[in-house]
Amino acid sequence: MTDFSFTVSSENGSGPNDLTGLNNVIAVIDNCGTKAGVGNNYTITLSANVTLSKDSLALNLDNGATLTVVGGGLGAGGGNHDILACRAASA
Repeated sequence: MTDFSFTVSSENGSGPNDLTGLNNVIAVIDNCGTKAGVGNNYTITLSANVTLSKDSLALNLDNGATLTVVGGGLGAGGGNHDILACRAASA
């Protein structure tokens, strides 16, 4: 079990490896991502309002993993797009 924290300020960052982009963070913590793991704890903190141009990536966490999103009065969304479409991991 490992704790990971990410500070997000945009939808996609400046490129695929920029972990200030929401979709890039979702990709690395998803159950096939490079930071995925059973029982891991993830925190995404918004440092700016994030405007979505399309739905965010779907997120499938590994068993026992948790995700906390800290908005601090900020948000993510826009244009009727969904943020963090999630499903629970199956046993």
